Amino acid sequence: MHDPPTTKQQALNLEAQFGGVRIPGLSLWLDPQRKVTEPGHVFVSHAHSDHVARHKHFIATTATALFLKSRLRTTAVPEQLDYFQPRSFTSGAGSFLVTLLPAGHVLGSAMALLETDVGRLLYTGDFKLKPCPVAENCDFSRAKHCDVLVMETTYGLPQYVFPPEDEVHSQIASFCKETIAADATPVLLASSLGKSQKLMLGLARFGLPIMVHNTIHTLNEIYQQMGFHLPYCEVFDPDRLRGKVLICPPTASRRITELCHTELRLAVASGWAMDPRCRFRLGVHAAFPLSNHADYNELVRLVESLQPRMIVTLHGFAAEFARTLRAAGWNAQTLSVPEQLDLPLRPSPD
Repeated sequence: MHDPPTTKQQALNLEAQFGGVRIPGLSLWLDPQRKVTEPGHVFVSHAHSDHVARHKHFIATTATALFLKSRLRTTAVPEQLDYFQPRSFTSGAGSFLVTLLPAGHVLGSAMALLETDVGRLLYTGDFKLKPCPVAENCDFSRAKHCDVLVMETTYGLPQYVFPPEDEVHSQIASFCKETIAADATPVLLASSLGKSQKLMLGLARFGLPIMVHNTIHTLNEIYQQMGFHLPYCEVFDPDRLRGKVLICPPTASRRITELCHTELRLAVASGWAMDPRCRFRLGVHAAFPLSNHADYNELVRLVESLQPRMIVTLHGFAAEFARTLRAAGWNAQTLSVPEQLDLPLRPSPD
């Protein structure tokens, strides 16, 4: 079950390039962080800034295309694909099918199932298996027994097993209430896309009045457009902030500090909060382990559920997680700059 493939009909190369993955044989780039100028195809798994660039053309879901248009203000022409609807693309090596599967990371996030005449490859991008109230539920069932699994492994160490999110939201709410009672303002630092919306929903049930940074408000409108109902939140106004919770992206924290007239107590919502040193490294009052990424157990569960013939790990603790998989009998490798992997694939039986 875990043995390396023995039939090598054709090698499908993977290269680490531009912070993402390049498959030269398909003229395909997966989540490159720099603009691709060569002929070919670009897949963008979701609209977080570490996965995008100003590409002229790219493959993505409708939600991701809307977020990118808003965030980058580009005139790019996206090839919008619906989940579970295969589409054929042509490259110098022939044609291949792309099917997007919900990744569960943020609204519109997608895994890409690639089907070629030499095998099936699943690229996960960032993903989360546990259901999220502000994203489509992850569904990788069509990729079972794929030949190659290329997976993100941000939290690929056993120490990164996240507690139940209800518990984390309760802890965050307690921090906010205690801060407001001390006549200070709680400021929750979270990514504008995905984490902020999760915080809004999590805190709304505690009756806490919330303000959000303007960038979050803009993305909230797209959530509403895509059919996701979010609780009412005021847009940031330093003169009306007292007694409220402010949610803002980490990049805006310095400017917020300059504009506000009240004492601020900053907290970060991140999976890295599982490391007790996180709060001190980031210089915040508190850190809470709330994440839109798969934790260690979810990474293992994906591999065990898919039963791939080969696993390629990317990002975070990629080398450590690949070693863990090899120790368990899996055929696993790490792809990182400037590596290239030749993956022997057999023709798919389907």
